[in-house]
Amino acid sequence: MASDPHEYLGDGVGSAKKPHACVLVIFGASGDLTKRKLIPALYNLALEKRLPERFAVVGYARSEMTDESFRDKMREATKEFSRTGLKDDVWQQFANTLYYVRGGYEDHDGFQKLKEFVEGFDRGSRVLPARVFYLATPPDAYEKLIECIASKGLAPKETDGEPRARVVIEKPFGTDLQTARELNRRILIISAKKPCRTSWFSVSPTRCSSRSGTGATSITCKLPRRNPWAWKLAAVITSKLA
Repeated sequence: MASDPHEYLGDGVGSAKKPHACVLVIFGASGDLTKRKLIPALYNLALEKRLPERFAVVGYARSEMTDESFRDKMREATKEFSRTGLKDDVWQQFANTLYYVRGGYEDHDGFQKLKEFVEGFDRGSRVLPARVFYLATPPDAYEKLIECIASKGLAPKETDGEPRARVVIEKPFGTDLQTARELNRRILIISAKKPCRTSWFSVSPTRCSSRSGTGATSITCKLPRRNPWAWKLAAVITSKLA
């Protein structure tokens, strides 16, 4: 991974935001969801200056990549799939927030490197960063990943009654209603035992929802049809669904 991942952003990407910090880990970062939807949506948030003042994206997957090759791959994807095209100056600032860790879902060394990065990001922040884990993976990996996030020390204790770690899952999943309900039930059981919040995002272009696995909170909001993925990511990064 490249050095200096804890430097504050200057004017540009985060200059319009009040002090706030977030590290977003994308599991399955080498897949289609990341390159077609997530990174282009995050770039559009950067373009609109709606990212936190201090922000990092860590891609995690089994593919062999460095920070630089990950950035190059995501640049080409954003150029192809972003609704706004690509502005070189904005991309360069945004690309400086992208990092990559190679590892499997049960890879001790990979999770250790990921933990070292996230904890280093904490130490370099003026405010305690939120940790968001986006599971851009097949549904059969959800349970194991949530367990690993907790057991490897990536989900710190709550602060001010709010879990610092949030796990984001896409719906729909399962092969039918019964399997979807069963997976939903198991995820809720795991989340209730772990110091993290689990959020479910519908792939519908008009709605997103978040529900806490550690409480009874359930929030639903309408999203505009224009660039719904960016709105969804903005919601979970800033902990607001409004």
